[in-house]
Amino acid sequence: MRFLLIFVLFTSLAFAGEGPDIPAKPPNEADHAAVGPECPKKQKLVMLCPEIQAHTEARVPMRNHRYEYFNSILAAACVYENDSKEVMEEKIRRMWDQLSDGLLCTDSYFEVPRGNIIKYGVSMNFDRFLRDITRWGVDLNMVDESDGRTALDYVRDMIAKHKGNTHEAKLQMYYNQLRKAGAKHRSEL
Repeated sequence: MRFLLIFVLFTSLAFAGEGPDIPAKPPNEADHAAVGPECPKKQKLVMLCPEIQAHTEARVPMRNHRYEYFNSILAAACVYENDSKEVMEEKIRRMWDQLSDGLLCTDSYFEVPRGNIIKYGVSMNFDRFLRDITRWGVDLNMVDESDGRTALDYVRDMIAKHKGNTHEAKLQMYYNQLRKAGAKHRSEL
């Protein structure tokens, strides 16, 4: 835990004063939905898991969003400040599909090695992250090689593990939220 706090403090200090890497307009102003061959930008996702784990507050909030993971996702998806909500969500979905191998997390607090970031968000009890990904319409049905489960399978198994304790209700809320957004069990794919 001490290492994590030092790491978060160090990264906060290292990036202090830097704004998000989200330009106001695209290089070619004609089409905000168009992105160049350099997009999506996988390197912008390097800190995504630690940002979700620590619920890191944004250094410079974009689009009135208070968490840094949002800025990282926008930068990776090449979203411009003046992109519409629809264009933003389409770019995020495209990035999510193309960079799914960059959306995997491993740490000592998470029992799924190289588990997808949706499972990680559930394990970190990050309500806002889960609300965002379901609203964006990203693919919720990735099956991890390490455990052979989808995010919905993972949440179902966590509900069974926490049956009767206080965490069960929150996990059931996540299950319902993911299911409503189109998440499926592996057996349904």
